[in-house]
Amino acid sequence: MNQFSTRKIALAAASAMALSLAITGAAQAQVATSTIRGNVTDGAAVEAGASIVARDVATGFTTRATANAQGGYTLSGLRPGTYQITATTAENETATDTVSIGVGQVGNLDLTVAGAVSESAEAGATTLGDIVVTGRRLAEVRTPENATNVTTQQIQTLPQINRNFLNFAALAPGVRLSQSESEQTITAGGQRAESVNAFIDGASLKSNVIGGGIAGQDDSRGNPFPQAAISEFRVVSQNFKAEYEQASSAIITAVTRSGTNEFHGEIFGTYRDQDFIKQDEFSRAAGREKPALEVQQYGAALGGPIIQDKLHFFGSYEHKQENRAAAVTLGRQNPAYVSQFGQYIGTFATPFEEDLYFGKLSFQPVEGHLIDLSVTYRDEADVTGVGGANSIERASGLQQTTKSANLRYQWQGQGFLNEFAVDYRNYNYNPTAVNFDQVGAATASSKATTIRSAASRS
Repeated sequence: MNQFSTRKIALAAASAMALSLAITGAAQAQVATSTIRGNVTDGAAVEAGASIVARDVATGFTTRATANAQGGYTLSGLRPGTYQITATTAENETATDTVSIGVGQVGNLDLTVAGAVSESAEAGATTLGDIVVTGRRLAEVRTPENATNVTTQQIQTLPQINRNFLNFAALAPGVRLSQSESEQTITAGGQRAESVNAFIDGASLKSNVIGGGIAGQDDSRGNPFPQAAISEFRVVSQNFKAEYEQASSAIITAVTRSGTNEFHGEIFGTYRDQDFIKQDEFSRAAGREKPALEVQQYGAALGGPIIQDKLHFFGSYEHKQENRAAAVTLGRQNPAYVSQFGQYIGTFATPFEEDLYFGKLSFQPVEGHLIDLSVTYRDEADVTGVGGANSIERASGLQQTTKSANLRYQWQGQGFLNEFAVDYRNYNYNPTAVNFDQVGAATASSKATTIRSAASRS
């Protein structure tokens, strides 16, 4: 039993941030939320005291604000998504617009009442015959941050091969994805991976014990979080705010998917047979047997309503299993050495296996109160330390597990927004020695179960 490093973190944070100036537009954008602000007019004069209601088109959750004496309003604490914004004056004159807002963004939306369509809606709507396309994404025009938002559509449609949502961070200028046979990390601004931090639903994923920057990325071929559970994220490479922590190069802040008023699900699967990988010429010339290098990835996600407009669920599962080639060679090609150590030379398959689970409940019991509860479990086993002068007998079994839970409660009233959050994370990094009773290129790939059980027992 060899317990190298175990990280057990239980973080509890209660924050009562009263944004008493929210109705005047001096609101702060929270780590995992967004803000929409603007002015309400009747075309010639401001409409003081108008009621503004933002309804999440997908979930039915609502947020309310009141325009101040200058007609300005602020809707803060919004989850990223598409909203129907309705302004109603004391004379029951209304204006409605449908817009989308990204994570961490502050968008501007002016509304014109008296039965007219808002000026911004006229400018943004596109007419195709009898079809009017709305729900445009609000542009963020006033921010000191150098940031790039990655949308749900980009995550779901842009191609990649390993379903790691962090790969899309490379869409931001100055951010680089570093991949090797043993791990994949994110770097930015020419700094090390340890200078990056990532937040999911406001909870930090920083690895404070070992390298890699993000917990679970060091010495891992796996993914830190199921891609199917990520709604969208934002990469801030410069001028990020003090609410972010433990980073000097870039901040990645993501939000998870939630259930909606309609049932939605997805199933995916990819498979690469070993016959698609050609054996390297050196092994073939030496008459060595080709190792099994197949790759499997599959999973599913499902979300929907438990109570319409009040309580929704979302869950996902992803599995990844692959074998990679590790070539064991002699440093000096002396015939005597080749004869003596020939049984240890060859190309071996080093197996890897990962399971990712995610579940979430979203609840709005009454207007102004929103509760999110999510749990995540990550379990992976890997074979490392094989290749070069290291034979398969020197292989190490690396077992990593991550358990996390996130409870967030938002309370919004007239002119203030309070948020209470409790985050829990348990990260275990556990390398172990693996001893094989038999050696052979053909049998190396079949030892994944042995390695996984050996690492689990430790």
